[in-house]
Amino acid sequence: MLSQDASLGANARARKYHTRFMRVWGYIGIGIIVIAVCWSLGHFGDAINMLVTGGVLAFIYAPIVNGLERRFKVPRLLGTVIGLLTVIVAAAVLLLVLLPPIIDQIAGLVSALPGFVKEIQQLWEQFNEYLALNPEGQVQKAIAGVYAQAEQFAGRIAQSAASGIFSGATSLVSSFILVFMSLVVSFWLAKDFPRIERELSVIAGPRRGEDYRIVTSVFGRSLAGYLKGMLITSTCTGCLAGLGFWLLGVPYSLLLGVLTGVLNFVPYIGPWTVGAFAFIVGLSVSPAVGFFSIVVSVVAQQFTDNLISPKVMQSAVALHPVLVLTALTAGGALGGILGMIAAVPLTAAIKGTFVYYFEKKTGRQLMSRDGMLFKGEPFCDEEGNPRPACDALGVDIEGEKGVPRRIVEAYERERHDHAAGDPASEAPGHPAPVPQGASGDETGPHDGEKAGKRAKE
Repeated sequence: MLSQDASLGANARARKYHTRFMRVWGYIGIGIIVIAVCWSLGHFGDAINMLVTGGVLAFIYAPIVNGLERRFKVPRLLGTVIGLLTVIVAAAVLLLVLLPPIIDQIAGLVSALPGFVKEIQQLWEQFNEYLALNPEGQVQKAIAGVYAQAEQFAGRIAQSAASGIFSGATSLVSSFILVFMSLVVSFWLAKDFPRIERELSVIAGPRRGEDYRIVTSVFGRSLAGYLKGMLITSTCTGCLAGLGFWLLGVPYSLLLGVLTGVLNFVPYIGPWTVGAFAFIVGLSVSPAVGFFSIVVSVVAQQFTDNLISPKVMQSAVALHPVLVLTALTAGGALGGILGMIAAVPLTAAIKGTFVYYFEKKTGRQLMSRDGMLFKGEPFCDEEGNPRPACDALGVDIEGEKGVPRRIVEAYERERHDHAAGDPASEAPGHPAPVPQGASGDETGPHDGEKAGKRAKE
């Protein structure tokens, strides 16, 4: 008997060490895969940019395609063509309206850079003379040397812009090819999305089907919600800032407004960059205009962040500034500007997926109102248990209007399986194990048949 117990203990220890060994090698394998993916991203930048751009475009006009298919019974192929043409026509009209004056203002700004540098240098020298900070003039000499170098740098920029016509034309052709391929990719993604989703659901299998639907809903809601919300808030911020710059009399107000809207896609870094640039351009008029240019930038940003953003960004998952800056750095290193734009919604989607699986596996509430990385509205059921799907999506699925039906159905099935002890985890076609009675005796055949019927139901 003792030898049997010792043998069982040795087997248990062996299984324990084997599990640890496999876990360590699993982590090593994940690290190797991550390194390989990062290496591949650095060598296939154009292909990644094409896929990212195509995916973003598909997210933009996918609601048009889905609405035409569901409400008006339009074939998906025709609906995809209509949605793509709508995006192309809207972009063409926008470019025809804004591109000519923007190009003129860019050319004027490049040619005026040396003059801006001289004017700022004169203002700084007058400021130092007024305060009499350094009677010996060493600081003024050092500043004059810095501004002389800045003036030379601005002149080199103007010369490069004038002499780089051929390289600019080559880059324009490459960009045109990339945009065309991205449009083709977006067309096929938007058209065949139901087929792609069905095939991925089959690959996930019946045991993971509900998890797949919840996770894809988290990714779709985070990506689409963030991109659409940023498009609206960036447009509002750019229009408000451009109008404010124009009223102040800041030169190149249209260009500054467009830059404000575009760089608003890069959180924290973009608004400060535009504010500093507007301040420099405003100084060419007067110090007061430069100061109020910063005020305009801050007011426009705060207006959209506090009044517009909470309304249009409800479907996006909130992120802590630490996660945002980390995601921007990693995205910029891997994919440039497009990588920085896509990094924040991807991080939000990964965060939502982690919240869902953590709360589902552990039963502990991760989201809280006073959290740091996982700050948000926690959702609980009547018994106080966390609702992983709601916490991951950041919305009350039962009470929120406009939630897609497939998300609600997946959530209801997930709740039913959880309440029933997750019978779906058993092998298909086999009933759940029949529990033993309190006395330790097995239940009778009739009780086993009832348990089997309940598991099938």
